[in-house]
Amino acid sequence: MTLLARDEFGLGIQVARPGASQRLAITGTVATSSAVSQTVCRLSSNVDCYYSLIGTATNASTFLPAFAIDNAKTVSGDTFSVISDGGTGFINITDMG
Repeated sequence: MTLLARDEFGLGIQVARPGASQRLAITGTVATSSAVSQTVCRLSSNVDCYYSLIGTATNASTFLPAFAIDNAKTVSGDTFSVISDGGTGFINITDMG
């Protein structure tokens, strides 16, 4: 049976256990992750970038601001495509399950 985690006031909070993590270098050239294995992935980057789960990332893909955290619904085997919005840096992609 799965139990919902609770905060100090007894209210339910949404949490997931971090799993495998990937770190990709981000530049003006598209980078592609290895396949993920969970149904949710957490993304964080130190540079503004765009990412896509469908095809190749472009500046019309989902925007991820530097130092923001995003969660993406995935299917085991999905890969992320990532491209910078002008700088160079890294993106961390963590399986959450």
